[in-house]
Amino acid sequence: MNLFQKKYIIGLVISISLVFMSSCSVKIVSDNLSKSKELTLVKDGKAKAVIVLAEKPSPASLEGMKLLVDHIEMISGTILPVINEQDLLKDIRILDNGCIIAGASIMDDSQHSFILVGESEITKMLGISTENLGQGSILIKTTENSLTLIGPDDITPLDPMGTQYAVTSFMEEYLGIRYLWPGDLGKVVPKASTIKVPEIDITYTPKIVQRGIRTNSTAERQLKVGLEALGFDIDDYRDKITLRTDDWWQWHRLGGRMFVPSSEGHAFGRLWSIYSNDHPEWFAMDLSGSRDQSKNTQRSRLCKSNLELIKTIAQLKIEELNNNPTCNTVSLSPNDGSVNTFCMCDQCKALDPNNARKVMLWDNSTGNRVEFEYASLTDRIVYFWNAIVEEVTKVHPNALFTVDAYSVYSAPPVLRKLHPNLIVRFVGSIEYSNEEYRQTSLSDWDEWSKFASRLYWRPNLLHDQGYTGSVTNYVHKLAEDFNYLSKHGMQGTDFDSINNHWATVGLNYYILAKLMWNPDINIDEVVDDYFRSGFGNAAKYVKQYFLRIEELAEREAAKCIPGSILANPPLVSHFTSEEIDELGAMLNKAMEAAQSDSDSETIIKRIKFVRIGYDFSVLQAEIYKLLAKAKAGENVDLDNAKGLLAQKYEMMIDIFKNHPLAVNVAYVGYGERGERFSSLGWSGIEPPDMPEADEQGRPIDPKP
Repeated sequence: MNLFQKKYIIGLVISISLVFMSSCSVKIVSDNLSKSKELTLVKDGKAKAVIVLAEKPSPASLEGMKLLVDHIEMISGTILPVINEQDLLKDIRILDNGCIIAGASIMDDSQHSFILVGESEITKMLGISTENLGQGSILIKTTENSLTLIGPDDITPLDPMGTQYAVTSFMEEYLGIRYLWPGDLGKVVPKASTIKVPEIDITYTPKIVQRGIRTNSTAERQLKVGLEALGFDIDDYRDKITLRTDDWWQWHRLGGRMFVPSSEGHAFGRLWSIYSNDHPEWFAMDLSGSRDQSKNTQRSRLCKSNLELIKTIAQLKIEELNNNPTCNTVSLSPNDGSVNTFCMCDQCKALDPNNARKVMLWDNSTGNRVEFEYASLTDRIVYFWNAIVEEVTKVHPNALFTVDAYSVYSAPPVLRKLHPNLIVRFVGSIEYSNEEYRQTSLSDWDEWSKFASRLYWRPNLLHDQGYTGSVTNYVHKLAEDFNYLSKHGMQGTDFDSINNHWATVGLNYYILAKLMWNPDINIDEVVDDYFRSGFGNAAKYVKQYFLRIEELAEREAAKCIPGSILANPPLVSHFTSEEIDELGAMLNKAMEAAQSDSDSETIIKRIKFVRIGYDFSVLQAEIYKLLAKAKAGENVDLDNAKGLLAQKYEMMIDIFKNHPLAVNVAYVGYGERGERFSSLGWSGIEPPDMPEADEQGRPIDPKP
């Protein structure tokens, strides 16, 4: 077995033709394929196709080739040989019908097919080109005896992985492979000793040019807190989770950019440390008249009416563009949430229209948080953005500027228009735990789409249940909204974030990835395919389980209870005990049905994976119900509560050690830091002591 074929050593030059085994070194016989448009890639476990790469293959072609060789081997146990086209071009001709004829010096006398991965001289000889393909496009086409899988790759540097996308699309559509969640258990690979493909002619350009979903695998500051509480460190996390998830993103064709971005997200985190001594007047004034931002220097608020500040920021952005000639975009996004209030000086307040939507602002100048109603700050911030952009575009007329429609400036502006060079990241409150918020935010999107020439969706909705790790499902609403936004100005996405709760929220992640690639999918067909592919004979019951969760989630969202998705209690805590038992019974039936499946061992493992999420969610529900009672001043059995917390702690350790992709307990630990359970007898992040137990394992004399 060739080392390049099996291990894919990075940087190995593919200018050397791989030596074919005699059983699969072949010459093309065109008459056979003329009788049928089917291409045979593998027959009875023997390779009947050769993969051809360009003389200098693109990175996307190399990645696509690796994926194709690996997965053909997973299906059939057969390794397809790989050849550089330079060896093939020595003795080749192409007939009028597109049949590739290789000379006897290259092949023997058996029938053979060619898989052309990436654009090459041979694809051009066949009249197949990426010349008119857009960013991230794919082209999949068969001829008499060849299969072409190509994309524009380096021709479109903002999305250079088209050939890899073509390979993944081909394997999903024609080989039946699915990647439900990261890791071997989540990958569905049919088994077959013979692989044939029909006649194909597909060209597709993704409608969403930036298909972004963040992963909190890189959020080391937050994860470190949760890991330490469980006795692990960040290196454990990388080994167990980060290294297992990257290929899921690759498989689902997430990528592409709307622009060449700057290195900054929120743009003004360093201003206080640089300018506070000389220019305190550049910063927000609270209700007491103070402009002190020292309570949170990295998230300082600005006096957005100050013209000197505007000119200074404009000059900083000019310098940023001067120093980064390959960058065409800089950020003007305000700093994220903070204890510091927004500026209440007379000049800033004069920028706020009285007829703007009312929002709740806050002030901490007295030491206690005070909330008060005020007009939306969007018009004020649009004034600030426009003034900066006017200055910068005098020097860099084509520069683009990312800004946020978020928080108390998520409502559309009332008086001011946006500069055409502004790119709006719409955060809003499109979420599925509160239907009222959802509808308001959809209306806001419609208005923003009238103002912004470039608009993309940057929601926080994946954080719903993120801190509790509990089950939720909203795939139908997600599909409905994604499709709607794609038809009303959405050019890109930046979802925050996949928290790696694959046993509880994984269906949402999967459907979101599918929508990124094609917003027009038939959601019911894709959901059916997910369960049929992954759960075989048990599909009916696992599907019932998730759709029942979705039904119950919609019931709770219809109540429109105020609150932040970042602080939502477990969805299951709102279910009745009968509903919780009903869900468990569905998984029990799934386990029974799986026993008769031809691949019962794998199906049972997948159901157990889902069951881990259910069991954890049910335990969370019990704990949070007790927490709600304690906060309401009701009497709570603290011994019972501490016993449940101890049980959860042990469960979290077991999940991290043995099933780390089921529930990201590190993130749960971070979300539940501090005093959240102090009213149940647990102070701080440290877990409660494990209670002593009698011989039957029942807790006795729990420690505080």
